[in-house]
Amino acid sequence: MYTGQFLGSPLLAVVDCSSAVRLCSAANMLLIDHFLPELESIVLASIITSEDAAIARGAAQALSSRIAMLLEELADAPSPTSADIKKMILNAATIHAMDATCHILSAHRGRLDRAVIASAAKQVVSDWRCDNGLGWRITWSMHLASLHLDCAEATSTFALIGSTFCDCGVGEVSQNSSCFLAHLMRCANSQALAQALPLGMRRYIGKCSRCGIDRGSILCLGSSEAGTLAEVIAAAPQERKQVAATLAGFCSGQLVEIISDATARTLGDDFEQVVSRFMSEPYWAARWFTRERLLRLPLVQRRAVSTALLRDAARDLKEDVARTAALTLG
Repeated sequence: MYTGQFLGSPLLAVVDCSSAVRLCSAANMLLIDHFLPELESIVLASIITSEDAAIARGAAQALSSRIAMLLEELADAPSPTSADIKKMILNAATIHAMDATCHILSAHRGRLDRAVIASAAKQVVSDWRCDNGLGWRITWSMHLASLHLDCAEATSTFALIGSTFCDCGVGEVSQNSSCFLAHLMRCANSQALAQALPLGMRRYIGKCSRCGIDRGSILCLGSSEAGTLAEVIAAAPQERKQVAATLAGFCSGQLVEIISDATARTLGDDFEQVVSRFMSEPYWAARWFTRERLLRLPLVQRRAVSTALLRDAARDLKEDVARTAALTLG
């Protein structure tokens, strides 16, 4: 209420059903739930598993009457069969059909077989040859994974998409990039970023299943994602070391595009792993380092980097970087 941020936003993430229920209970006890209208959607969205549904229903008496009523409706409504759910997902070829299917899946959270949803989300993409609308299939599959699967299941679905398709559908790139970044943020809030981040690595997938050309993954992170990526990494401080190690496995050319000053500051001492990766390819190190970035390194590391830059990439250095490196060693 005082920060201007809504509960459930990246800066005030609610990571699981237990947290959502505790927040709602506290707000109801303090009589401030009417100031937090987002609580209703947060609780419903947090119910993913049958265990989550049981937790929410068990706490219903401590929640507001509106949320308790919604949970009661959730418990009483008959669930569609697994076969029905699969057909709904596979046949949702329009925006209206997708919205309706999502509404049904949300209304029966915690009581549907997630394995069926996960399998159908992958089949949506696998069946792309059935028509010419692969674009909507990729976006729909990502949407299902993000909203109705847990982080591990969703990452598996994104992995299938990333290993099969390139960015040949130019008009879809921005939307799919946003879906993937939203998935990374969700994983960051659930301590699962280190497992999902490698999907954004620049890698060649062989021949794209759609265009037949040897190209890179549709999930490849680039300069346009650098700002949001910094926010994602900042949301996962407990995974900082693993994230730095993952980034150190990216190619240096890609790191030049995606590593911002904010990311470098967030990684702190662990940024040394990324610096080591840069120094394995001095040409790219020369492209990334500015005078300010060089000066922010601890002195011992700055001297080592300055030596490598002047020894192996002097002709690629900007004038002020070369001067700063020389002063560091002088």
